[in-house]
Amino acid sequence: MDELVSAGLAFRRGTPPERIYSFKHALVQDAAYGSLLRSTRQKLHSRIAKVLEERWPDVVETQPELLAHHFTQAGSIEHAADYWQRAGERAFRRSAAAEATGHLAKSIELWRTLPEDRAQAERELHLQTMLGQACIARHGYAASETAAAFARARDLVESLGDVPQQFPVLYGFWAVQYVRMAVREQQNLARHILALAEQHPDPERLCVAHRICGATNEMTGELPAAREHLEQAIALYDPERHGSTAFTFGQDLGVAVLSHLVWVLLGYPDQASRRQAEALALARRVGHKNTLGFALMYSAMAGAYGHNAGVAAEHSASLLELAREQKFDLWRAGATVVKGWATAHQGHGAVGTAAIERGLAEWTGSGAEWMRPFFLSLLADACALSGDVLRALGELDEAIAAVERTGQRWPDAELHRLRGQFLTALPDCGRPGEASAAFQSAIQIARRQSAKSWELRAATSLARLWRDEGKHADACNLLVPVYAWFTEGFETPDLKEAKAMLDTLK
Repeated sequence: MDELVSAGLAFRRGTPPERIYSFKHALVQDAAYGSLLRSTRQKLHSRIAKVLEERWPDVVETQPELLAHHFTQAGSIEHAADYWQRAGERAFRRSAAAEATGHLAKSIELWRTLPEDRAQAERELHLQTMLGQACIARHGYAASETAAAFARARDLVESLGDVPQQFPVLYGFWAVQYVRMAVREQQNLARHILALAEQHPDPERLCVAHRICGATNEMTGELPAAREHLEQAIALYDPERHGSTAFTFGQDLGVAVLSHLVWVLLGYPDQASRRQAEALALARRVGHKNTLGFALMYSAMAGAYGHNAGVAAEHSASLLELAREQKFDLWRAGATVVKGWATAHQGHGAVGTAAIERGLAEWTGSGAEWMRPFFLSLLADACALSGDVLRALGELDEAIAAVERTGQRWPDAELHRLRGQFLTALPDCGRPGEASAAFQSAIQIARRQSAKSWELRAATSLARLWRDEGKHADACNLLVPVYAWFTEGFETPDLKEAKAMLDTLK
């Protein structure tokens, strides 16, 4: 070392035993390393790893990836695979998704070089399941990395039989289909998972199954069925017993169910608001980063569909900060979309529209079809705010086509209502006949779905059109019974607007 320092090839600082040496340049280090025989390098790596194990247990505990590296270079496959696994598990517990995916992938790669037996298959299943959950946080549900991990895990479950990882794997595989909006596949999986859970009743398995069925029904617009499943799931959830589910399923089950309930309570604004607050409070207590991201994403989107730019801006800003810190790609994209919409509604149309476009491109690039029609409606709304009504109609046409293609009918009524609204805003007095037809389609869809909030919005919009055409009695007869149905939420923008419209009709 003295010779290296004298030659100017290395530097040293500090005094023994804390002295630290470093090479002058990475290329010098590479040249020195490359000059060693392979067998010599392997022996040195092995000695380093063993000394670390014997003398520095704190390094073994806090830096398992360091030992994994040395055992890998030493050619000690089993030791290396074990330490990469430890490193991956440690990163996963800390919600460090980017590190976890890298470490777990290395462990899997090494274990698969060893002879196959049941123990090896069970270990790989454990790793693939964890890798899938880490990929969800890092890349998103629909990403190819996530799909590959859960597809391999599902193959292993089928070959091994009924194993503890069966439900986490089936859940993960369903989640991939859900975010890709492969509706038929997710419906088949939801039925299969519920049947399995009912065969051997267990509160956690039943909670998972009802959560899956509820979320599936939610996106296909079957809101009463969705609510029934989700309320069964929340009744089964026990925060004390199920507190570790965030690390098994990617999000805490209770937070996930409460977040979904916010979206199916269309007609119960106060209840939805309480469920949203419960979801966020529980997510913060759980302390799992991706769970908090999930709750913030749903809360931000709820602010947008509730026409509350302040709430949408607050939650999307919090989510953006979290997503950037934790490298949560999907949540960053979604938060960018909602933040852009809020920005447009706060008077910065061009900036907001550009942000929505950027976030939507990232969202779509991840393979996610889930929520894409809704995000397109936010883009259309921002365009209309800026006066570009023709582009707004074009974005809505794309959103409606996506609904028809994928079957995610939850936002269908609102898309048709917005189309009617934009048709009335076209230059030269708009196209009132087409607008009226769009509003009536929105009302019919909302009634089929029991989506009373969507129905109230559409009825208010059609009543306004009819009022402007002099059809006061028709407008009143349409809006009065819909408004009278509500028993809560009278301070929300939708009910205030409907009440103001009724006042003009008296």
